[in-house]
Amino acid sequence: MQILETMKLDLEEFHRTADNQLDIMAKNPAPFTGGEYLIQCLYVPSDYVVDAAKILELSNSIIQDRLSKGIFITTGKFTPDLSTISELAPIEFIDGEQFRNLVKEHAPDYWVILS
Repeated sequence: MQILETMKLDLEEFHRTADNQLDIMAKNPAPFTGGEYLIQCLYVPSDYVVDAAKILELSNSIIQDRLSKGIFITTGKFTPDLSTISELAPIEFIDGEQFRNLVKEHAPDYWVILS
């Protein structure tokens, strides 16, 4: 959560699912570039590959709910064909390696727990 707050997002709603997923509704209050975001967090083993179906599911939710942007954070990896998926909503992707680097930088107290 500290990482998202560092991004200057106002966290509004949380929903945890049974499959190690956390969905967060957040708002970026910045004028012009702000808006409502859907942040999907998927806690999986580091060698787990998030497939295209999961990415399309997030994209469809963003479009259907008319949100500004999505952020998909996983402790695993994204499918190598990520760049070939067409017609996605605006989504920022943070894989396990990027996530660990962000935690080290912005939430060092949690890094002790994760390492």
